[in-house]
Amino acid sequence: MIKNAGVNRVLNLLIVTCLSFIFVGYAYFLGENILDPGDGIKHFQIAKYSWYYPSLLVHHWGKPLFTILSSPFAQFGFNGMIFFNILLFVVCGVFILKIAQQLSLKYGWLAIVFCFSSPVFFKLVLSGLTEVLFAVIIIIALHLFLKRNFLWGCILLSFSIFARPESYIVIPWFILYLLIEKEFKYVFFLLTGPIIYSIGGYFYYNDIFWIITSRPYSAARSTYGSGDLFHFIQNYKNIAGTVVSLLFLGGILFRLSISIKSKQVFSKTNLKWILLILFPIVSIIGVHSIYWWQGWGSLGLLRVTGTIVPLIALIALLAINELQELFLKAWNEKYVVISLISLGLILTITTVQNLIVDQRMILSEHCLLDVASWYKKNYSKKKIYYMAPYFAYQANLDPFSDKSNEGHMKKFKDKESPSNNMEIGELILWEGQFSEIEGKLSKKTMFNDGKLKLLKSFYPEKTFKVWGKEYEVHVFQKTDEEQKKGYVENKDVEAQNEINEIIERIKQNEEWFSKVNLDAKKRGVSVDEMLEISAKYVIRNRAKKASY
Repeated sequence: MIKNAGVNRVLNLLIVTCLSFIFVGYAYFLGENILDPGDGIKHFQIAKYSWYYPSLLVHHWGKPLFTILSSPFAQFGFNGMIFFNILLFVVCGVFILKIAQQLSLKYGWLAIVFCFSSPVFFKLVLSGLTEVLFAVIIIIALHLFLKRNFLWGCILLSFSIFARPESYIVIPWFILYLLIEKEFKYVFFLLTGPIIYSIGGYFYYNDIFWIITSRPYSAARSTYGSGDLFHFIQNYKNIAGTVVSLLFLGGILFRLSISIKSKQVFSKTNLKWILLILFPIVSIIGVHSIYWWQGWGSLGLLRVTGTIVPLIALIALLAINELQELFLKAWNEKYVVISLISLGLILTITTVQNLIVDQRMILSEHCLLDVASWYKKNYSKKKIYYMAPYFAYQANLDPFSDKSNEGHMKKFKDKESPSNNMEIGELILWEGQFSEIEGKLSKKTMFNDGKLKLLKSFYPEKTFKVWGKEYEVHVFQKTDEEQKKGYVENKDVEAQNEINEIIERIKQNEEWFSKVNLDAKKRGVSVDEMLEISAKYVIRNRAKKASY
């Protein structure tokens, strides 16, 4: 027994270490690419700059608990955030092993592999998002409740509302468990986090009830649209994977079967499984499904289910234990472990090989990287208005300063004439994702503003659509001269696409590109400007030849 315990500890340590190194390797492989260049970057920026702007420590949307815990890591750049989430994964693994022992489940290490093999959880660890922290809080709280350490379990849960809004869905099940156990006094400790943060945030919001009155999601109802009620269930492969999803269903059926046969549906063991593990899973999927279906401020993002992946893994592990008892009981333990390690390896390799990365996201990142490089080279001293967090990240802008505050563009009072919100010489970046939806500024509005001069347009390497329209980026500057109005979308796009194509051809032709460099020096203009001049010259020449 002692020997087996020692082997298990070594195996657990080895598996967690190997999986963590795979995360590190994949992060290195991604390079400049970030798996969530929107909210992930925003959370990183809030965490990083909270050391310079203390008010960000109570930034409601940024999730204050996540901000304060991740802020030391954010000082080392975005990779620091990834390292923070990898540490959370390790902590999650440690407590999954503890819970497996508490629930008398063997092969606890396999539940850690199940978490790793979840496509949604894998991507969350490699992001700057908050779901992994919430998942860890729930797992630790579950461990404390199973240990009957209700005091610290409730205190921990009380802070979970400052990590993810799903806490409002999960905490009631823990309260019900306390009431059934007649441990009423501990319920009051669920106010610990709200009381501390209410007092702390009062000095910034001047409102003791800021947690309620400053909720960030109330305005999102009409923005994101709606979808199928069974959207999350239909995407089970992208959430937990096919194998783990089937085991999860099997675990539920096994638990029900055992309860019915033993006539102990409401036993203490069953209540732990039902109230503390199963119901949080069902309620989070159920509530998000309804919100997406009804269009109540949900984007239908699968990442929200990452909060319950460790709980799903525990139920899947239950199925493995029951299957082993039914079919492999006669096997030597060594062969069972070898078989399960093989299963874990297959799931791990399959997850890494088949991980779906949204190519639209990568294309938009590359496009914004070009914009940031151009801005730093030519206009870094100019104030710029923008909505895309990834642009600020690559341009090394402080998104909370007066010069480059992301919120400025969002708060434009005059949406019909954006230039009325700007000073002469200032720049504004419009792109087809955040500017259109969150900034409420259409491309047509930008081009029809007589005081805005188009400086440069950027297009992705391959065309793709966001919100039903082709993604593109345009940078404008406010001038004191009235520009020619009139917006013809298709013609403008086609003309600029043609220019961009010729520029790329010039860059790929060494002799041609060298000539353009020389011409740029002779004329005293930048290489970028000379490339555009050369491309337009090619187009004009082509038109002349065609007319003869």
